[in-house]
Amino acid sequence: MAHHIEVAASGRATCQTCEKRIEKDTLRPGEEYASQVGDDGLAVRRYHLGWAADALPEQCARRWPATTARSPTAQRQRRSVPP
Repeated sequence: MAHHIEVAASGRATCQTCEKRIEKDTLRPGEEYASQVGDDGLAVRRYHLGWAADALPEQCARRWPATTARSPTAQRQRRSVPP
């Protein structure tokens, strides 16, 4: 399935990881998946940019390398590593 990133047009979409609204005018990665709803049989899972790096690590690293360093999991791991 296709992966893409776009600017949130309305602020109504919900992040599939944290279940909070994705604010208008912020970047939101999306992942298409098969669905019985919709004209073409596809729907899109939306994510906050940082959560997408956790949910789709391979796709994000390949398409948007900077997102993996900002993911919530990566930030927690950096804080837990002793200096």
